[in-house]
Amino acid sequence: MTGTFWLDWALMAVSLINVILISWLGFTVLLNAERRAWGVWLAGGGLILGALLIVSHTVILGLGPDFASRGLEWWWRAGWVPLVAIPFVWYAIIA
Repeated sequence: MTGTFWLDWALMAVSLINVILISWLGFTVLLNAERRAWGVWLAGGGLILGALLIVSHTVILGLGPDFASRGLEWWWRAGWVPLVAIPFVWYAIIA
């Protein structure tokens, strides 16, 4: 990461808080809807996909820019799945 302890700590803390909040919001939408129509499933699923994107971002951030391995490549490719899918989910909800 950056090498500065407090900056690294702040970056990881904000990233982990984002994971917790987006996951919580996605599961809240899915579990508290009275009628689970396709729009509710898309909205909740989109939020869960956003949480998965932030999880992969957090792992990549934690590994640092100088770390190269198969694990980093796997997380990089896993992060692309929700990154590409989220705009399509958004379009399906709005359209």
